[in-house]
Amino acid sequence: MAADRLPTIVGMEPTRTPSTPSSPHASSQVSSAAPSAPAPRPHAAPPAPPPPLPRFARLVGGRDPAGLGAAPGFRPPVAGQLTPGWRIATAIVWGLAFVAFVAVWKTSSELGLSTWWLGPPGAPVSPIVSMAPFVAPVTMILLCVNNAKWLPWFGLGASGITALVAAFDMARVPRLAVVEFAIAGAGTLAAVAGLSGRYRNQRR
Repeated sequence: MAADRLPTIVGMEPTRTPSTPSSPHASSQVSSAAPSAPAPRPHAAPPAPPPPLPRFARLVGGRDPAGLGAAPGFRPPVAGQLTPGWRIATAIVWGLAFVAFVAVWKTSSELGLSTWWLGPPGAPVSPIVSMAPFVAPVTMILLCVNNAKWLPWFGLGASGITALVAAFDMARVPRLAVVEFAIAGAGTLAAVAGLSGRYRNQRR
């Protein structure tokens, strides 16, 4: 048909496109000449995140309620112990009580006031007796450092001993006895407040 023929210019041959080889040998040569792309490598899985630090709720009872585990050598808190904040506060209170008794000692020596645990200036008592008011504060500080159980109850006992020291001074030096009673009162307040800062057993 006339529609299938393309017009040509006189003196010019119609261009012919070369046919691609269809033989298997030629196709293999073409495929070998083309560079092969490297196969994609699988991406490595990201590293697992580090385990969270051990946390313990106030209600523990020697268990790990959150299931977070503990670091090697970590000792979980035990029911009856104070939380770190309350333990530090208790140690500070009894440290100040020690300093206050040192101030009472110095005042008694400078003013010539004879407390029962120091005695008169001309006839001092035994050094062992002179250390009696310091036993309770030092004991409480050591218990706080060792994170002992039932610190509030030990604090109430230490406050009672301090009040007993002050009671014996009421007849001799009432003004210094008031200071000693104030020391005992501070220890009592710290012990009562510490009852709310204890670890407790977790209720199921």
